[in-house]
Amino acid sequence: MSFPQKKYKLLLFAIITILILLSNFSLYRVSFLKPLPEKIIWGSLIDFFIIIPGMIYILYFKNRFSLQKIGFLMLLAYSAAYLIIPQKLLHEDHVVPYFIGVCESSLLIIEIYFLSRLLRKLPAFISSLRTLNKQSSYLIYNYRNTAARFFPGSKMGEISVTDFSLFYYALFSWRKKIKIHTGQVFSFHKKTSGIALYIMLIHATAIETIGLHYFLHQWNPLASYILLFLNIYGFLYFLAEIQTLRLSPFWITEDLLILQAASKGMEVPIHDIQDIFSYTGPEKISSKEYNMLFDARAIDFIQEKPQFEIKLTKPHPIYFMYGFQRKVDRIILSVDDPHAFSQQLKQKIYCFHADSR
Repeated sequence: MSFPQKKYKLLLFAIITILILLSNFSLYRVSFLKPLPEKIIWGSLIDFFIIIPGMIYILYFKNRFSLQKIGFLMLLAYSAAYLIIPQKLLHEDHVVPYFIGVCESSLLIIEIYFLSRLLRKLPAFISSLRTLNKQSSYLIYNYRNTAARFFPGSKMGEISVTDFSLFYYALFSWRKKIKIHTGQVFSFHKKTSGIALYIMLIHATAIETIGLHYFLHQWNPLASYILLFLNIYGFLYFLAEIQTLRLSPFWITEDLLILQAASKGMEVPIHDIQDIFSYTGPEKISSKEYNMLFDARAIDFIQEKPQFEIKLTKPHPIYFMYGFQRKVDRIILSVDDPHAFSQQLKQKIYCFHADSR
């Protein structure tokens, strides 16, 4: 499916879903619609448990059936019903509580099933991850590959990469040093203000947390605690980004180029790299073109023009937070030692291309 088609289907799904949710929300709260017809609650349950999950299934899960996806859809449906339909109405119809009870029981069974699978594989998973971590300090790369091995095709495995790596880098990596078992590493942040920028953002987040939490608490305690949670999460995210800049430089192994940060990363086989050359494009990249490439530069106050562009022979995925991916066939980047980096990568590319002839 092409990118415009995906955007169109996503927009159409979002519009229909919002209209369904708003109409159901208004139905139970707008006074001139009352009294409500008898059994109207079943119309809402059909919307939440059949219409919306059905659209999600057709758009995203078609030909990829799994219990995990069914459990996710049931959880969404149950949450919508619980938040929108008044609790009084849920219990007025004697059949509805039994229906909700069946849904809750099904969710619980699915959760127990996946928990049992996780617990069975957890010791071997931890052992394998520790072995990889002894060989290199690239925890996100190690965790993603271990999760793909033990939980192939699992979206939860991909999502867990973000939270696990975030808490590890933010809280437990401050005495760690860069460690690799093969190849060479090249730092890319020492000539930028990336760390200083993240420190400034941490300070701003701390000030905002203290000030806004106090004022919001006077108005709505729940909103203040939600904001507090988001700010703490943002604080940890900035700390994790600082540590990944330090502990995850660009890594050229025998057969891979690994570009990793806390929020995004990419692993490209050397044989899929067509060439590396000096970047000659515009200094300001348009948003349309930006979506077609991977910007591996460190964040900076004033982003300078990239030093290199890497052309791939075929599209490869960028791994973003929470399992999101996007395929690109170009990479732009800058490094602290551009000559050594380009020479090493060109040598690897030449060797692979020579061996393939």
